[in-house]
Amino acid sequence: ERELRGVDVLVCNAAENKLGKIVEYDMADWDRTIDVSLSANFYLARKVLPGMVARRRGSIVNISSVAGWIGNPNEKDGEPAYAAAKAAMFALTRNIAHEVGPHGVRCNAIAPGLIWSRFVEKYDADFQPLIAATPLRRYGRSEEIVEAVMFLASDRRSGFITGEALNVSGGWYMRP
Repeated sequence: ERELRGVDVLVCNAAENKLGKIVEYDMADWDRTIDVSLSANFYLARKVLPGMVARRRGSIVNISSVAGWIGNPNEKDGEPAYAAAKAAMFALTRNIAHEVGPHGVRCNAIAPGLIWSRFVEKYDADFQPLIAATPLRRYGRSEEIVEAVMFLASDRRSGFITGEALNVSGGWYMRP
């Protein structure tokens, strides 16, 4: 149990995902997905927050997912543990923002849509109907998520934003 005192920006991007139907979902997969996709991010934040609060500055950017808002609309397989963990990341983000905002520390989340990756490549055929329903009609690129992270991490660019979730999904999921 060591505190990390010199961290100004933390990007919590740990994630695990296993597709499957709820009634068939393996409990070991559930536990691992929650541990990696939620608990690991909580533990990282716990380690850096004391230093950020002491310095009265810092930014945490949690990588969540639009799955945290809508689950996986794929009829073949869902992602119950991943969607649950990513929904909890939104709540964790708001809780951190409330707790440390008075100390000059900000916490926000990014909600990516379908971003091209090895995981997405593996299920490309299954995701094609979702891409067809995305206004931009394409997968996102990791560089686009990096740009969003850099925006939210920057005090100069987003210094008055905290407790928010930035939707980066090509219009796939439009929130009111």
